[in-house]
Amino acid sequence: MYVCSCNALTDRQVRAAARGTARPTAKAAFRALGCRFDCGQCLRRAHQIARESHPEFHAAVMLAAE
Repeated sequence: MYVCSCNALTDRQVRAAARGTARPTAKAAFRALGCRFDCGQCLRRAHQIARESHPEFHAAVMLAAE
């Protein structure tokens, strides 16, 4: 599914980029992909995808479940 139509980025691309970043943010994922936000319509969804895809998110969920 396309997340950002300005940069033609899919959710898979954002997920993969977010996994390789130090911080789980859309900005970090976009930077890793060599892109910048244009209109900003994708910001909220891209940030959610990046955060959920990052290893820190899964570690926090596991700790909370204990």
